[in-house]
Amino acid sequence: MSRSFVYKNKVAQENDPRGYAVKWIKEGSLDKSVNILDIGCACGDFGMAVLENEIKAEIWGLEYDIDSVNYSKSLDIYKDIYQTDLNNFLEEKYKNFVGYFDYIFFGDVLEHILYPEQIVKKFKSFLKKEGKIIISIPNISHASIKANILLNNFDYTEAGILDETHIKFFTYKTFVKFLTDAGLKIEKFKPTFFGPLGTQKNDPYQQLPFAIKTFISQDPHSFVIQYVVECSVEDESKTKNDNYSNNLFLIENYISKNIEMIMLYADKRIIFTKKERKRFYQKIQKLLNFFS
Repeated sequence: MSRSFVYKNKVAQENDPRGYAVKWIKEGSLDKSVNILDIGCACGDFGMAVLENEIKAEIWGLEYDIDSVNYSKSLDIYKDIYQTDLNNFLEEKYKNFVGYFDYIFFGDVLEHILYPEQIVKKFKSFLKKEGKIIISIPNISHASIKANILLNNFDYTEAGILDETHIKFFTYKTFVKFLTDAGLKIEKFKPTFFGPLGTQKNDPYQQLPFAIKTFISQDPHSFVIQYVVECSVEDESKTKNDNYSNNLFLIENYISKNIEMIMLYADKRIIFTKKERKRFYQKIQKLLNFFS
């Protein structure tokens, strides 16, 4: 089976970065036709979702896996799909793309490549003046990864945060730095969530002391599995420090305003023993009171 078929699944409206991207594009298109570049289009699920949401769009794709290219072409959704290795990407081969796209979508792609910042900078030239780049990226600081690292575990999986093909890892702070260094300004932000076991195959929590489990569980970022952003190209007159601060504030402000909802993903039955739960509830209530 082709590697890209591991990622084949229907786009959901909620808790799915592709669903958020489709929603943002639909809102931004204002019923006008838009040009979209789907990078790492795999089996075409994102393109199919654009079509099903009745967005007027011309969609182009870039994909490394040839079987996935052929499969996605057979859907007859994309204008064209090019087999492309982003680790050896030459933008001069795509002169027809310069200034052409309203939206460029990197859906869980950048963590697979050697120099993601360089790639984003190259693709900025493919945007129209008011074009947007939508990026989703996994969160290496999810509770399941934190807990496992404390037990000296760092086990790759077929898919998920520790996907066996991931070579770059981000927390929300390093993601903000990455976006800032790439000259991007966050316009919209939304995370996706997953419970404490994440996509790992083991349960590490029963081997950890209460204080450590509480520390992990009190951090709302512990239950974020992906960060999803829509970005514009930052005005060159703005300083990098100002852009970094603005990008960081947008994410932290969203998290603080939605902390009560996020903490619903902190399944206490998995993390804590029955005796420990009462102690944790007391601590978490103080946290919620702090943010309210």
